Amino acid sequence: MALPEKKIPQLHARDLNGRRWILPRDLSSKRTLLLVAFERGQQASVDSWIRGLALDVPNNHIDWMEIPLLQRGWQFISSWIDHGMKRGITEERMRSHVWTVYTHRASFLQSAGIASIKGLAILVVDGDGRILEAVSGDFTQDRAAQVLKALRDPNEILRTKS
Repeated sequence: MALPEKKIPQLHARDLNGRRWILPRDLSSKRTLLLVAFERGQQASVDSWIRGLALDVPNNHIDWMEIPLLQRGWQFISSWIDHGMKRGITEERMRSHVWTVYTHRASFLQSAGIASIKGLAILVVDGDGRILEAVSGDFTQDRAAQVLKALRDPNEILRTKS
């Protein structure tokens, strides 16, 4: 019996520069790293991944997004929430990587196969939103190795070996 596919559902987002996006449709790469935070206290964990993978370096080639995933009910104060996040992220380039989502979190968790909101979810997804790898928590070398392996497109590796 095949296990159900883990996938992110369609999500409407807005980056901290004000641009609207739809996930996974608007992901620009075959494989994208999503740092999905469910609580404000998980920002240190997000930052550990940004530093650990050098995502804040302009020439880093990893396609990534930080996704604050909030319960839909908070949407009525979204401008206040976004303003608070923008105060902490002053660089426009970095703001473009923060896509805030207001949704029914339980549906997201079920679709993505995530058991709890108690830890940061680190997901590698393909262009259709299929989850290729999932880890949780702070950056470690072992978790990073798993994520980096999943970010590599096997077709690209095969082409370079030819």
